[in-house]
Amino acid sequence: MFYPSDALRMSDQIPMLDAIKQEIQREVCKIENDLWNTAIFIHEHPELGSQEFQAAEKLTGLLEQHGFTIEREIAGMKTAFRAAYSLNGTSTPTIAYLAEYDALPEVGHACGHNLIGVMSVGAGIALSKIRNGLSGRIVVLGTPDEEGGGGKIAMVKQHVFDDIDAAMMIHPGSKNVKRKWNLAAFSVFVEFFGKPAHAAAKPFEGINALDAMIQLFVNVGLLRQQLTDDVRIHGIITHGGVAANIIPEYTRAKFVVRASELARTYQVVEKFKNCVRAAALATGATERIHLDEDSIYEPLLPNDTLIELYAQNMKRVGVDVEEQPAGELGGSSDIGNVSQVIPAIHPTLSIVSPGVDIPGHSREFAIAAKSEQAKIAMTKGIQALALCGSDLLGNIEVLNAVKAEFEQRAVKNVA
Repeated sequence: MFYPSDALRMSDQIPMLDAIKQEIQREVCKIENDLWNTAIFIHEHPELGSQEFQAAEKLTGLLEQHGFTIEREIAGMKTAFRAAYSLNGTSTPTIAYLAEYDALPEVGHACGHNLIGVMSVGAGIALSKIRNGLSGRIVVLGTPDEEGGGGKIAMVKQHVFDDIDAAMMIHPGSKNVKRKWNLAAFSVFVEFFGKPAHAAAKPFEGINALDAMIQLFVNVGLLRQQLTDDVRIHGIITHGGVAANIIPEYTRAKFVVRASELARTYQVVEKFKNCVRAAALATGATERIHLDEDSIYEPLLPNDTLIELYAQNMKRVGVDVEEQPAGELGGSSDIGNVSQVIPAIHPTLSIVSPGVDIPGHSREFAIAAKSEQAKIAMTKGIQALALCGSDLLGNIEVLNAVKAEFEQRAVKNVA
C-alpha cells in the first residue's frame, strides 16, 4: 500500500501555494456560467463517439478564448484535440486534463460526459490564470469515443502522452469515490453463417444461424456459474435475420468481456470462444470470431499519492471522498490505458443528492447530468482538478512522489 508522501501533506502549508489555491477558486467562479452553458449545450446536442464535432468545437472555442494553443484532429481522430498553455514561458513539467464528450445511443449523456469535458477544460483555464508561483505546461486533451472505440487508446499508441507527467479527470456518479481500480474490457464480434430455407415448408433444408446465436447466449449464461465475481460478459444481437418465414442464414452480435486483470480477461475470452464453437457445432452453422485488438481497455493502474492529493483538495472545497468499496468493480474506461504509461486518476464525483443512487447509462442519470446538483458538483470538480494542478506545478516534491509511485507500480505490474 502506498501513502501520500511528506511533500504531499505539506503542500497546503506552503503560504504561496495556499494563496494560489484561493486565487484559483476565485477564477473558477468567474467562468462557472460559461462552462455550465457549454455543459448544457453538449447535453442537449448529444453526439456519438467520433462524431462529437459540436462538442469539440465548443470546448476548443472556450480554450482558445483563454489563450490556449489548439491542435485539432490529433492521433488520426477528427474530434480529438490538444490544447496547451505554458505558464511563465516554461514547458516542463506538463500535466494533462482529459476531456470526454461523447454520448450514448438513445439515452444521450447518461454517463455525464457533458460534465467531464467542461470540468477538464475549466480546470485548465482556471489554472492558466495563475501568473506567479507555478511553472510548467497545462494540456487539455479532447479524447473522443470513450464509450466505444477508446480515443485514449489511439492517443497512447500515437505517443500523445510521452511528454506528459500526470493526467487527471473526474467521472460523474452517485457517490464521491477514490476510484482505484476498474475492469479490463475486450470487444468481441461473433458471426454465424447458416443456410436459408422456407421456415414452414422445408425448415429441415436450412441451417439456422439464429439458433446458433441463441445457443451462444445460453452457453454464456451457463458459463457464468463458473466465473469469478470480477468477470462480466454481456452482448447484443446486431443482426438476427431478415424475415420470420426465412430460416436465418446470417447473424451477428457484439459482446464485451471484462475482468479485473488483463491476463484473466484473455483467459475468459478463450472460454467465450469455446461457447461460440459449441453453438456452431450444435446447430451446424459456421462461426467467425473477431477480437478487436485495437480497442482493448486496460485496467486502471492506481496511484495512491495522486488520488489522495485529489481527496485533499476536494475536502478543501467541501467534499469528503470515500474509499472505493472492495466489492465495487465499476465499469471500464480507456483511461486505464493511460494509467499504464503515466500516473493518472479517475475519481467519481456525485451529481445527485446525498443518499440517492442513480445507475449510470440510464435515462434518469441523463436527467441528473443537467440538474442544479450537477452544476454545483461541476464547479467543485473544476476547483479540485485545478487545485491538484497547482500542487503538481507548484511543488516539485509532490510531482516527484506521484511519479515515483507510478514507477514502482509499473515495474511490479510488468513483473
